[in-house]
Amino acid sequence: METISINSENALEENSEKQLKDANTNTIYISASGDDLTGDGSKDNPYKTVKQGIENSNNQSIIYLSEGNFDAQNISIDKTLTIEGVKDKTVIDANHISRIFFMTSDAKLTLIRLTLINGNMSNNETGLGGSIYNDGGELTLINCTIKDSYSGLNGGAIYNNMGKLSLIESDIINNTAVQYGGAIY
Repeated sequence: METISINSENALEENSEKQLKDANTNTIYISASGDDLTGDGSKDNPYKTVKQGIENSNNQSIIYLSEGNFDAQNISIDKTLTIEGVKDKTVIDANHISRIFFMTSDAKLTLIRLTLINGNMSNNETGLGGSIYNDGGELTLINCTIKDSYSGLNGGAIYNNMGKLSLIESDIINNTAVQYGGAIY
């Protein structure tokens, strides 16, 4: 945790602006060998699940995922987050249970070097966005892959409802929608 220094005149020191900024953001670590009960999200004591990391993050946090497979379903995002993995070695798997992420209009989510697989919105009345539903937020994927996801309606991989979507060197592979947008709607 960052500290704020006060000098003898009760004024903030010159570097306190940086310290205040650092105190408002945090870095979270997640590892397949981590522990959600005893972990604190630090590099030496990481969480085990993506959900635990997101729930314990602040606005503008950076979440680092180690190599490995991580189960995640229907995680709501309502803040600015960056989630970064190791290309082709960090997989977030919805296990055909639901989508992985639901983004509110307040969300700004950047995903870097992640593979998202097996999202499934066939058992949901809305059936939108097999892996990600962006409801007016800002979504950026950099060097990511979304594959093998399914939507009972629109957006096999991503349903982008009035949001901003940027894909940079990312692949959308083998996703299916019953109606429109097998990859993105």
